[in-house]
Amino acid sequence: GEIPSGRSVTDSKGVAGRGRQGAAASRSAGGQPCGPRGSSQRSCFRSVRGRASRPATRPARRPCGASRGSSSTAGRGRARAVAARWARRGARGCGGCWRGRARRRGGGACRRSERRASGRGQSSAATAALATVCRRVVTGWGLPPLSLPHRVSDRPRSVGQLDFPHETEVHRKELQAAHDAVPGVYEEVRREFRDAFGRELAPALVPYRIEDAEHVLVSMGTTASTVRAVVDEARAEGIRVGAVRIRMFRPFPEEALRGLLARATRVGVIDRDLCPGQGGIVWSEVRPAAAPGAIVQGYMAGLGGGDVRPVHVRGMLDDLRSRARAEAPRFVEVG
Repeated sequence: GEIPSGRSVTDSKGVAGRGRQGAAASRSAGGQPCGPRGSSQRSCFRSVRGRASRPATRPARRPCGASRGSSSTAGRGRARAVAARWARRGARGCGGCWRGRARRRGGGACRRSERRASGRGQSSAATAALATVCRRVVTGWGLPPLSLPHRVSDRPRSVGQLDFPHETEVHRKELQAAHDAVPGVYEEVRREFRDAFGRELAPALVPYRIEDAEHVLVSMGTTASTVRAVVDEARAEGIRVGAVRIRMFRPFPEEALRGLLARATRVGVIDRDLCPGQGGIVWSEVRPAAAPGAIVQGYMAGLGGGDVRPVHVRGMLDDLRSRARAEAPRFVEVG
């Protein structure tokens, strides 16, 4: 087979891509055989680059059945050449990386595998050191082993059991009796606290300048500090206003609160919560404790952690003083 003029030995539709004819064409071009019996892919590339003529407008293609659509014989030859190349690379590798997968029992390790092995060694050493420290913390430094009283083990236990109606009634009655005893127990704790630390523990209800107050602001938590500042400001202006801070919500101290609100004609309740469909939870508890005929208005502010500032509390006080009757709880935007 002669090579047509103007075509290279690497044209897949010419001569080089068809078995023995490709080998003959390679020999005629002065290179190594590149068919199924060819020696290597590299020698074929050298022959094509060095001796074969290439067209000016079309680049040379891969020999040895490299193009798609070539014959199966040429494909097998290319596979043998690739396997031989990987074998030669594997002889220089160690099997720890992609260069040495062909011969995992070959010679020395390559640099990449050495780096990986050293990294694994460092990681294993760090893990062992951490385990040693944890073991010393638990056993050698005085911390006792963890012992949970309700651990699920081979001993039968009842967790989240079901009560029948009669047992449920008994348990709920006992729970209510325990809550009814909380105020007396709290007073005992206050006395013990005073004896131990020399100062008073705040009671369940903390009144502030409420002796002659006509308007009273009821709040809980940190909002009470802001309310006290507004009360002092309003008192300086001649407005008779006071405040009550609730520190015990369950059981709710309704009787004690009723005595504090006996003289108030208007009561403003500041809630930082919402019971959908009803309003503020504290407002719903304070209303029965207010004096008959008193205006009890609810304000919901600081929901979700918003900062309730003195300007907001003063706006609530001004709204409360201007009211002739109570309405549904109002939202106060503070965000």
